[in-house]
Amino acid sequence: MAKPSNGREAAASLRKHRVSFEKAGEVFFDSFVRLADAGSQSEAREAAIGLTEDWALLFVVHIVRQPDAIRIISARPATALERKHYEYE
Repeated sequence: MAKPSNGREAAASLRKHRVSFEKAGEVFFDSFVRLADAGSQSEAREAAIGLTEDWALLFVVHIVRQPDAIRIISARPATALERKHYEYE
């Protein structure tokens, strides 16, 4: 289950990128989702690049807390380079 880290981060993502964390959680059900390292020095983070149910390609930074719990840090539309990574790798 994907969960936002807090309400402020979810609201900021929606305001800045027009992507809700609920919509971002859909990328984890994409059978072709691509994972990449998005780590910082203080915390191990991963990025998921995947499609939502309405075919939006998103870049979602997250932390896996438990096998069935994911904390979403940020979500935004994928860039052209990220789209190529998704489509060709």
